[in-house]
Amino acid sequence: MTKNLTKENILISSFRVFLEKGYEKATLNELVKASKVSKGAFYHYFKGKEELFDATIEKYFFEIASPVVVFEPSKKHTFLENVQQYITKKNAEVMKVMQQLEVDFTINYMNVILEAMKLFEHHKKRSLKLLDAELDIHQKIIETAQQKGEVRNDMDAALLAKQFYFLLDGFKFHVLILADWNVEKYTEVNKLIEQFYQLIKIH
Repeated sequence: MTKNLTKENILISSFRVFLEKGYEKATLNELVKASKVSKGAFYHYFKGKEELFDATIEKYFFEIASPVVVFEPSKKHTFLENVQQYITKKNAEVMKVMQQLEVDFTINYMNVILEAMKLFEHHKKRSLKLLDAELDIHQKIIETAQQKGEVRNDMDAALLAKQFYFLLDGFKFHVLILADWNVEKYTEVNKLIEQFYQLIKIH
């Protein structure tokens, strides 16, 4: 196994352990055992559990998020079309990582990310920047629709973006906590988006 593949294997196997047990409960011995390398090989790449956890969050959270927050709404598309394109892009990036890890996107993932925010101040700051970037995308989608005369101009685009983002985010957390994601929930989230649009569109 090459050096890059060895490091990649340690990251993948360790993140699976973190997903299953959380950072605090995962032991260094469990992480080494899961990676199927010697302790010497393990310590060649990572000094300890904290450094390894830091690296897994970088790879399996921030590397996912980076391409997601690069999106420009098209003036040729409606509000709903731009929203759908953005959500599709976001889901595609998440699915790529989930397939690589061979795990499902569950509340465990969010718990691990929250642990990282508590442990690493730099991750917390970057997460806030990602939130701002995603809110900015939603605001641009709304402003594009306002410029086209598709949705109301008398409503603040920045506030609407927050309402829309937290509407979807709250629904997602609810579903994850209940471990209840299914076809019906997918249909329901589309209805939420449609109803939000009906409230702000010009009739």
